[in-house]
Order: sequence, then structure tokens, then C-alpha cells
Amino acid sequence: MTHFKTLDSRGQHFGEICDLALRELKKIKIDGILEIILDNKRNISDAVKAWAKSHGHQFSDSESGNSLIRIFIRKCKD
Repeated sequence: MTHFKTLDSRGQHFGEICDLALRELKKIKIDGILEIILDNKRNISDAVKAWAKSHGHQFSDSESGNSLIRIFIRKCKD
């Protein structure tokens, strides 16, 4: 298991992002970080943050640039 993983989900739909994020979170230790990269033009970052919280994880931080948004989720439970 690792403490940090990156999921590049540009071009994916919300449901696909959630499925991929669940798989990646299983590979991360508790208190580890999953970085999710999203398309800036399809800003679904609020939905991803709410999804993470509803699954018992914590939104840690986000950064946005011209073409992408980076969200950092802290794994809080298995």
C-alpha cells in the first residue's frame, strides 16, 4: 500500500470517476492522499468533494489551473 496516488480522470464522467477513485483508494493507506485530476471545463469538483465526504473521506485541498483542477482527498477509513 502507498501513501499517495494520482488519478487522472480528465475526459471521464462523474460515475466513472467515482468507480476509479474507489479502486485507487483501496490501494492507499489510511491518512494517505488521492490526487484526482479533473477537466477545468467540466467542473464537477464540488460533486467529487461531496462524494468523497459521503464515503467517509476528507477533502484536503484543491488547485486549479487553465486546463485542469487537482483535488486532494485524504483517506479516513478502509
